[in-house]
Amino acid sequence: MIVRILTNRPDQYVFLERLYRGSAEILYTTGSELMTAGNKMEADILIADPELAEGKQFTGTLMKRRTARGKPFVISEPDRVRGLVRELKAVGLKTDENLPAGDTGSEKAESVFPGEGSVESQRPSFRCAIGIMEFNEGAGAGFLTLLLAEELASESFREGSLVTVFAPDSLYFFHALSLGKKFGKNGFQNVSDLLDEGSFSELKERVSVNVSEGISWAVGSVSSYEERKWSLEERTEMAGRIEGNYLLCFYGKPFSDREREEVKNMLDVLVVVGNPLPSSLLAGKKTLETLRQLELPVIYVVNHVTDVVKKDLIIDYLDTNEVVFVPAVDPAAVCEAEYMGENPYRLDIIRKQTMASICGIIEQIKKLGNIS
Repeated sequence: MIVRILTNRPDQYVFLERLYRGSAEILYTTGSELMTAGNKMEADILIADPELAEGKQFTGTLMKRRTARGKPFVISEPDRVRGLVRELKAVGLKTDENLPAGDTGSEKAESVFPGEGSVESQRPSFRCAIGIMEFNEGAGAGFLTLLLAEELASESFREGSLVTVFAPDSLYFFHALSLGKKFGKNGFQNVSDLLDEGSFSELKERVSVNVSEGISWAVGSVSSYEERKWSLEERTEMAGRIEGNYLLCFYGKPFSDREREEVKNMLDVLVVVGNPLPSSLLAGKKTLETLRQLELPVIYVVNHVTDVVKKDLIIDYLDTNEVVFVPAVDPAAVCEAEYMGENPYRLDIIRKQTMASICGIIEQIKKLGNIS
């Protein structure tokens, strides 16, 4: 199988040569060569580097031509290793089964997407705790958490960083991703059970639970769910023992004034998600006043944005120019993702609409969390 990569930085894609050695021949075409290549552009799979500025017009023509002929065409940054490997797998390119362990620059070929279950591990080289909460009702903080987790995992796969979604008292992620089915009847471990068993106090290292494709789902499940919420102190105890380079702490509803100090001590960054309806924004005025007293880096995100939304009025109301606006997505696509038990960010129609905004949020997280 021939894989041709359109790029001016082939050294950034060299990991593919090691990963698919014996399965594919990797060829490179630069921007200048692209304009005169003609029929030499033929390949089983074509990958385009979005940084190839001088070839964008021709790349668009190639994409339309190959799509019409039913041939694979992938556009991907080299840093989005996990996402790129997944897309190549979807179009029929498999890793070399005989590739020696450690020869991929990350993990053994057949363990690119490991399902480690629950294991003890070393403390990460960096750790950024990111709180995610709703500024007003209907903001979709859970949905945004899924998008952030998937993009963060794609970006950090090469370095082996772990992204953890921490939501011990929420069933949203368990249902939306069909985690019971994904991990099997006895395979899923409810993170809150570990606290009840007193296991955390005995751990010398942090523990990762329900790891799949670079993301640890430290969330609640139906089997052991009770109609009670964990106190902030209990959540903090659990979070301190959960592994994760990026720890996405899902809060959902706003925290109270008395919890403010605990939140400030636990988190590095807080992502506040709101919907753009004026009535909902005004209803969140008290929350806004609490956030301004938090003394914690805050990223304001407005979800479900359409052309009728008055962005300038929202910026004035929030009193910051650093607002990230996430476009509204097709509800039918979200419904399709849940029936499939997949992260909605894996659907092209959703990823293409939201990627710029999600990457903008991540850029702010890294800046405010002092992550290079």
